[in-house]
Amino acid sequence: KMDYMKLAKRLEGSRTIFSISKILNVKPKTAMNYISELRKIGIVETSYSNNKIRRYIIRIIQKPKSRKEQKEYSQ
Repeated sequence: KMDYMKLAKRLEGSRTIFSISKILNVKPKTAMNYISELRKIGIVETSYSNNKIRRYIIRIIQKPKSRKEQKEYSQ
């Protein structure tokens, strides 16, 4: 099984599916599978660029979403 934290470190930043597949030397479908696994862990956020291309923002350190999580995060 792949180490997803190493993969996330390698892909960290704002990427498209094509840039991810180019970095990893895999087909776009395989890159999508990696993205979905990283999303399950909570490392990936999706946004859209002007021409409706999906951009995946990959961060290893997640921002807390709720106030309760923010309190736990700051302690």
